[in-house]
This record gives sequence, C-alpha cells and structure tokens, in this order.
Amino acid sequence: MGNSESTPPEPVIINQDDKYQWPTNLYIEMRDMSALAFLIYAFGYASDVVRRVQQSKIADVTEVAGLHWDPTTKKFEKDTEDTVALPRSFTPQEVLDMLAANRELLRKEFPDQFGDTKQYAIMERNLKLLQERVDLFKEQHGDAIPRPLTLEEYDDRHQKHELVYGITRDDINKRITVVFRGTDNELSFGTNWTTNMHVMKRKVSTKSNSSKIASHTLSGEVQKAAPGGLWFHRGFYNYLFQPTMDEGDGEAWRKYDEILQDLLVVFRQCKESGLEEPSNPYKIYVTGHSLGAALSTMFSFFLANEPDDTVPKPITCIHFASPRIGDSKVRDATHALEQNGKLRILRVWNDKDTVAVIPVTNYYHVGVQLRLFRSPTKNTEIVYPSPSESWGSSMDRVFTNSLLTSFNVRYDHSDYRERIESHKDFLMTKDLRALYKDNDFMGFK
Repeated sequence: MGNSESTPPEPVIINQDDKYQWPTNLYIEMRDMSALAFLIYAFGYASDVVRRVQQSKIADVTEVAGLHWDPTTKKFEKDTEDTVALPRSFTPQEVLDMLAANRELLRKEFPDQFGDTKQYAIMERNLKLLQERVDLFKEQHGDAIPRPLTLEEYDDRHQKHELVYGITRDDINKRITVVFRGTDNELSFGTNWTTNMHVMKRKVSTKSNSSKIASHTLSGEVQKAAPGGLWFHRGFYNYLFQPTMDEGDGEAWRKYDEILQDLLVVFRQCKESGLEEPSNPYKIYVTGHSLGAALSTMFSFFLANEPDDTVPKPITCIHFASPRIGDSKVRDATHALEQNGKLRILRVWNDKDTVAVIPVTNYYHVGVQLRLFRSPTKNTEIVYPSPSESWGSSMDRVFTNSLLTSFNVRYDHSDYRERIESHKDFLMTKDLRALYKDNDFMGFK
C-alpha cells in the first residue's frame, strides 16, 4: 500500500548532516513530540485561569499559585526568587507543581480536563515523562546543564482570534521545538472551528517575478515542482499568515513572522549559551495535534523555504491527527523539499480517526504516513504518498484515508500516547532518518 518499506540503501540524494546525533528510533521521537504536543494544552488551561483571576473574572480568587501575568511584557511569569530559574522559562516539574498547587481551582473551571478523568491522567503522565528525561540526564551528568528542558515561549494572548503556540528548548537532544495547540472547545471554540471549516482553498504563487497572490519567497525546487502555484486550505493558511493583533505591530507583520522571530531568538540563545558544539548543532522540530498538526505542517513547509543561513535544515515535523492542508501541488512541492534534504515530515494518525482524513475533495496528505491501530497485535502501517506512486496504490491509500472507512463520532483523541506505548517494540525498530535515506520508499529519483 503506497510505497512499502525496503532495506535502506546508501543515500544518494538526501543531504542530512551526519554529525548531528539524531534519535535512534521512531518511538523516541514520537514519544517526545506527543508529550510536547499535549503539554501545550495543559499550560493553556493554567494561563487562561491566571489571566481571568488577575482581571477579577473568577469570584473569590485573587491569585494563582506559582504563576502570574505581567501586563507590561504581556507574558506569563512564574513566581520565583531563584536567579537561575528564568521567570518566563518553565521546566516540566515547574508546570507539574503549578498544576498540582492549583488543582482545585482548575478542576472547578475545567472539570473535564482536571477532574478525576482520563484526560487529566494523560496530561500528568506526559509531563512526568518529560521530567523523567530531565531526571535521567541529571543522574548521568549532574548539573552540567541546570535547566536542560524548558518551555521558553508561550503565546495565547489573543486566543479568541489567533492561533496558540509555544517554543521548547531541549539542551539534552540539542533541539528547539515549535508546538501548535490544536482545537480547544473550552478556550477557543469559535475561532478554532471557523478555521477548521473554512475548507475553500487559497492560492499561493510560486513565480518569483509575479504580483504575488500571497507574499512568500519560495525555493527553486518548489517553484519547479509547482510552477502554476500552490492551493492551501484557506482556514489554516489565514490562521498562520493573518496580521498579528499586538499593538505596535505593522499591518504587514504576520503571525508566521512573530513565531519565526521568537524561534530565532531561542535559537540564538542556544548558540550563545556555549552548549552548542560545531559537531552537534541544534535542530528545529515542529509538532502539534489536530488543528495544531495542520498548522505545524504548513509552518514547517514555509520554514523549509527560509534561507539556509537563517534556519538550519532539515526541518523535522512530527505531528498527530493532522487534517490535509493542500492540493496535489502542495504534495509535489513538499516532496521536492524532502528530496533536497530541507524537510522531514512524519504524520502519525490513529486508525478510525475522522479528523485525520479530512478535508476530502482534491486534498492530499504529505510526508511519511504512520497509522497506529488500537490492537497492539496489528502491525503498524508506514507508507509514503509519493507523486510517482501507481494509480492502484494511490486509490488504495485514498480509500484507507477516507470518511467511509474512518467516520467515528465518538473517537477519543487522548489515546495517541497509549497507542505509541502499545506499539513501542515495533517503533523502536524503525528510524525516520533511515526512511528518508531509502530512495525507493520515498520515491526519490
């Protein structure tokens, strides 16, 4: 089905930096990225409560333990006298402590997420998983890096109108991860669902000398792959490229520009920290779940088009339950970026997940596709939708990724972590880097 796996040959096209210590298997990457993708939800509930408390919108509550909103910087800060613990930098343990200290308030405001529920158990387990990585590192290396894994940026200031994202810094694995929050019915119901349902496409010109239907500088391989332009999901595109709502930002300053600026600030801090080694430079990852997965795909695509001296390549995007984001030319252009070593995408989806198979008409998935089944005894499926795959293979995959086979009104999105764990043995035998080196599997010519 699609391109099946074969024994990876020696690479002849991909130009990935062999000096970087890439994760050794899919389980590690999926475990870490899924934990971050769901961390962004947990932090969002706490930040929302803080803001409403300080605006006196929650009766009989005057403060939230461990966290406050600075109206001058318009950033969340933790209450600390520790000069090492930066006020806007949060370790997994600090987030865990903050949630525990405010559990009753959070339970009252968000009973489905903070009651004695499966959602809370998974939220807590994800945070503990991240902290366990920190604890293991400290056992092995002491305090060589005081704060090896942190949430460095979080922006939900205008969540009723704008997308929500965070940026994490991982000094253990030398990577910076941009995390997009998915659809949240409690905090951003209106704008999230308006974005999801706005399925009409928007054209992006790929001609360097065009009047630019949408203003982007795209790489030569993208211009060659899609000379007639690219058609993106209008809702996702507008969400990422709409002007920001912050006072003082010009009309030309887009949400994408803001995220890129924050990303480059964190990247520069890593370089200036002295922790980056020439033989092991920091890499950029992007992740998200549901709506956040679609945004992570689109952001990664445009980030891979940024100049190499601005953003190191390849960009690695590992996301969960992503809807489709564009037409066949978006697929072709993504394939060109992948073939030239600028982009790697792993789209993880659970069997019978309706969100992961929409929109339908003239929309295509991109990247390596990994399907997790509920039964741990059913083999995980890994395919790649190459532009050159046969018609029969393409139709087989389209049927598998259709509403007809995946419609499910009661699907539980919280079990992605559970399925990753249940398929751990298989995932530990696979390697994303090896898949991208397999020219037959990827359809690279």
